[in-house]
This record gives sequence, structure tokens and C-alpha cells, in this order.
Amino acid sequence: VLVGCGDKEDKKGNTKIVLTTGFAENEVFRIGDSSCNLSEVMVYLTNMQNQYESIYGTQIWERNIGTETLEKKVKDVVLARLAQIKTMNLLAQRRGTELSEEEEEKVERAAGEYVSTLNETEMTAMGIDEAMIQQLYREYALANKVYSEIIAGTNPEISDDEARTV
Repeated sequence: VLVGCGDKEDKKGNTKIVLTTGFAENEVFRIGDSSCNLSEVMVYLTNMQNQYESIYGTQIWERNIGTETLEKKVKDVVLARLAQIKTMNLLAQRRGTELSEEEEEKVERAAGEYVSTLNETEMTAMGIDEAMIQQLYREYALANKVYSEIIAGTNPEISDDEARTV
């Protein structure tokens, strides 16, 4: 069963959860009117795979973490991260938060640098192009910006007395 969150709210303003199997081809999940497709997931999975293999080697995928494989755990982490990014982007829309011109330029530069590290075969295999990579970077940057705005007024440090109590 595939799960997506509906954009409909009840009278109290709570978002309703809508179970559906009516996804478009290559659509992995939907949150509100935001959709995540297989190509986006492939980019994140490939990046995580490269990070793990550069540190631990290619044999890392044969290891188990408790009752599940590292591969399964990484897939779950990637899906959760993408869901967070999509959700933060929906929140940015509601708050009217947008990237500045300078932030947009950074997104375009970063996307261009990323695409320059890929060859045509890799891009075809993941089903991506430079415009999609720019969109992924844009969504990631916007999610970080909204998160920073939300936590701007909070003090994450606790006193020694509070730490002792905990």
C-alpha cells in the first residue's frame, strides 16, 4: 500500500492522510501537491551510495544492521529526507519564503558543478538533466532556509543545571 498525505484540512486545520494507489508513472510519493519521482530518489540514493563506498568500500552493502541490511536502512533514510524537503518546501510556500537572487545563483552554480561530475550514461541511468538537478538543489536550499527561519528564535543550548536534571 502506498501512502500520501492529502492537502485537505479538517475544520481544525489538521492535514488529513489520504491512502492512494493512484500515482503517476515513476512517482514515489506525494505530499500535498508536491510529488517526488523515481529520478529524484535515484540522485539521493546514488549520492549516499558514493559517500558510504568512499569511506567503507563497496563491501559495506553486505553488512546487516540489526535485523535489516544497510541498503534498506539507507533507502529509508533517503525517503525520509526527501519527504522532509518536500514538506519544508510546502511550508515555504505557505510562509511566502523564497530564495534570494544570490541564493538562486548559488543553486545554479552548485547544480552545474554537480552535473559536470556526471557522464551522459549516468545521467540517462538516473533519468535526470541539469534542470532537474537545479530543482533538487533549489528545493534543498529552500528547505534549509525555512528551517533556519523557524529555529532562529530558539536557543538550543541548555544550562549545566538543566543538563544535570536531564
